[in-house]
Formats: sequence, structure tokens, C-alpha cells
Amino acid sequence: WQAGELKMMRVYVDDSGKPDSSPSLVLAGFSASEADWGRFTDQWQEMLGRHGVTTFHMTDLWSMQPKSGVRSKVTQSSIMVNAVETVKRHLSHAFAVSVPFDAHHHWFATKEFPKDKPLRTYPFAFNSLLALVCKHMWLRHCDQPLQVLFEEQGDESHKLILGGMQEFRRLNVIHFPGLEMLEPEFIPGEDCAPLQAADLLAWLVRKDASNAFNRVDRRWAAEAAMLGEVLSIGNTVKVWTEAELEAAATAVAQSITATNAAGREPGVAETEKGGPDARLPS
Repeated sequence: WQAGELKMMRVYVDDSGKPDSSPSLVLAGFSASEADWGRFTDQWQEMLGRHGVTTFHMTDLWSMQPKSGVRSKVTQSSIMVNAVETVKRHLSHAFAVSVPFDAHHHWFATKEFPKDKPLRTYPFAFNSLLALVCKHMWLRHCDQPLQVLFEEQGDESHKLILGGMQEFRRLNVIHFPGLEMLEPEFIPGEDCAPLQAADLLAWLVRKDASNAFNRVDRRWAAEAAMLGEVLSIGNTVKVWTEAELEAAATAVAQSITATNAAGREPGVAETEKGGPDARLPS
């Protein structure tokens, strides 16, 4: 894109995966200009209307739940194909972060970090995704305000997540100078086409993680083919490994120990020297 032509870059993000039913938590979404999001929304809604449905939720569509409005495999397949094509036609870049629940719980157990709620799985993934987005935009010299919008999670979750934004902003200024990032917003996803697209990507990445965990041959998985098509627009994907989580937890523990010894409040995002990738969970 030509940054000077944009009024604002917007990234819409959704999550997929619960500890009792998935090996990983995924946060994922897409970036585009305001104008491209507008064109995308018009075509997305037209596509759904053409198939006789009014909303889109990938879990319901995949299993053809009654609330999906889909009654046949033909309609289901057509919606998924057209959804992917609409994404490819209008959106600029895909972002995703995948955090394995068991490995994260092991290395960031509350007994080790009892006061550091921002290190829990969802805020950890949230900050990791923000770091990916900011680094991508900064490297491409985006000189327009950046707004990240998430599907609403509930007041307590919002407070927990946004509570770490002051520290994130401080590090952002150091490592991504000149990038203007607005306060993240949480909005309803039911009738929001951009969040429905984010739901599609988050589901596909989470399904791929589940297939890998269960040793499914993804060469024959339809969802793997769909994911490949979606990511063809350009992507930044971070899949946290156990070794990386161990290293991150060790670095955070060392930083907290050093900070406490110095008699000052620790910054949650501070881990070790070495630039934004070392200090932000990216």
C-alpha cells in the first residue's frame, strides 16, 4: 500500500480455542485501510445474503449448526470458498499468534508469577499479536494511525488486557518510533464483517494446530487448503514453541528478580536486552 493515501490502518482480531477443547489459543486477524474495509464489508454482506444467511461464525458453519442458517453441504462449501476469495480480494495482510495452553501454563504458572496477570495466556497472546502488528507496520513505514479492534471479551478481561497497555506503549515508542498506535477497542462481533473474517482466520489457524497436535495428515485436510489460500495475501504468523516459552519465562523471571533487587516496579514486558523481539512477546 501507499501509506500516504491512507487515513487509518485498521486491524480486526478474533480468538479461537479454549483449554478444555483445544491444544492452543489463537488470536488472528487482518489489516486493511478504512476504504478497503468498507469495500470488503459490502462484498462480504452481499455474499452472505446471496447464500441466504445473515451472519458468519466458522464453528457453526463447519458443523452446520442450525443457527448458521446453512442446510446443505453445497451451500456450506460455496460460502467458505467465497469467504476466502473476498478476503484475498480486499485485505492487505494476515496476522496470527498461536500459544499452546499446556506449555504456557507450565512455564508461566501462577505460583511462579502470582501477581503478573498480563502473563496469563490470553493477555500474553494479545501482547504478542500487538507486537507482531506494530513491527510489521513500522518496517513498512506506515505513517498513519494504527487501530486494532478485538471482539469484546467482557469488562474484567478488558481491564486485565488494557492494564498492560501503558508498558506496551512505553516499549513501542522505544522500538517502533514514529508509529502512532491508538488505544485498542473491543466491539461486538455479531454483525461486524471484519470480525467475522478474523473469526475465519482464527478458526483455521486453531484447527491447523489441533490437526498437528492430533497428527492428522494435513495434506488431505480441506481446512489446511483454505488456510493456505487465506495466508497467500501475505502473513505474519507466530507459533510459540515450548522452548520459546521456557526462554521467555526464564527471561521474565530474571528481569523481575533484577528489578526487585533494584527496588523499583517491574515492567511486565521487560525481559532482556536485545531489541523489540526480546522485550515484547513477538
